[in-house]
Amino acid sequence: MINKDEKNILNLLKIGPFFVILFSLLITYVMIENNNQNFENEIERAKEDSLHQKKELIKKEVDKVLSLIENEKQLTIKKLKGNIKQRVYTAHTIATSIYNENRDKPDNQIKKMIKDALRNVRFYDNRGYFFIYDMKGTNVLHPILTNFEKKNLLDFQDSKSK
Repeated sequence: MINKDEKNILNLLKIGPFFVILFSLLITYVMIENNNQNFENEIERAKEDSLHQKKELIKKEVDKVLSLIENEKQLTIKKLKGNIKQRVYTAHTIATSIYNENRDKPDNQIKKMIKDALRNVRFYDNRGYFFIYDMKGTNVLHPILTNFEKKNLLDFQDSKSK
């Protein structure tokens, strides 16, 4: 007959593999869940890193475009100022030529001839025109707002108080 110790050993041998398998399954399940969680965390981190990189790339591109726009704006302003300066020189040349050709005539007649010559000159798609002020701030020529002519506009302010 089998004694009690042998019986316990036999029961342990019968039940032992079940516990070993159960323990192995439990360990395997915990490891799989841990790996799944690590994998999910890694995916989330990769998404965040990718999003951050894309945001940085977009920010750099926007900064480049803003810089390009600012450079173009400055270049356009510089060209426009140069062009306006050249137009003023042209108007001055016209006025000087009229003056030199008509020195024998009275000043008010010469001024009228200069005003008449410049009044209808337009540029920049009819948005640009010449205007004349004397050194005291009196408007001599304003082809658009003729009611300003002969008025002192030295202290004139626009709707923005400028």
